[in-house]
Amino acid sequence: MSKDRELLFGVLAVQLKLISSQKLMETAAIWATSQQKPLSEILVEQGYLSLEKKNLIEELLEMQVKEHAGNIQSTLQAFGGDRAVYESFAGSILVEKDQIKLSYQGTPDLGQKPVTEKLDDDTRLSIEQPGRYSIKGEHDRGGIGRIMLGVDEFIGRQIAIKELLPDQTPDGSPVSATPLSKTAAAIARFLREARITGQLEHPGIVPIYEIGKRADGSLYYTMKFVRGNNFSAKLKECKNLQERLRLLSNFLSLCQAVAYAHSKKVIHRDLK
Repeated sequence: MSKDRELLFGVLAVQLKLISSQKLMETAAIWATSQQKPLSEILVEQGYLSLEKKNLIEELLEMQVKEHAGNIQSTLQAFGGDRAVYESFAGSILVEKDQIKLSYQGTPDLGQKPVTEKLDDDTRLSIEQPGRYSIKGEHDRGGIGRIMLGVDEFIGRQIAIKELLPDQTPDGSPVSATPLSKTAAAIARFLREARITGQLEHPGIVPIYEIGKRADGSLYYTMKFVRGNNFSAKLKECKNLQERLRLLSNFLSLCQAVAYAHSKKVIHRDLK
């Protein structure tokens, strides 16, 4: 099966109630890591799906694809499209440039039932008030977003503002031929990142102030502006072993912050 067909297989399996989203999510983690075996075969190997049920789903899949003139994407749209993929796989994967990748996983245990289904809700956002934030310039950027330095004019303090890169903000038009569009995946990942980080209260984790939407539909979230050098720069400044050893306390603080996140069942997958 192609990757698109594997995604549709997962959606059908969940919608037919032959497997739970949780079990599909666990299997998707194995599939996305290697992708050497079809998702359907891994489900059977894991004991989550019998061979008979696997064959039944594949027969139904082929029948539905034929109903849509062999177009796998049209078939997927008929079963819920991007949202169906996201919900069936419990947000565990992203499709970017026809590559299946693991999504950011983990929900903080805050003494209450996790609400993972609301982490990517783009309806529960603040609407930016005109004139509140002034942008001073770009500080850094990553795969889906960039960090801008600015000022909260209403409070009078410097802040950091993370926003999706301009070509990844919602504009109502498709930006990817894959079933799960790059735009939908980027928005979901961006919001999950902001909300999960915002629930982690630790001196070593930058606090989130606000998650918002601008008048043009672009998303952002604001954070505390942390002054100082990064750890890599400080290491390069060290002239000998003794100077490097003095930085151990900083490294220990970093490890404690990561350990705290782990204690809340959150894993940071981009540590450098």
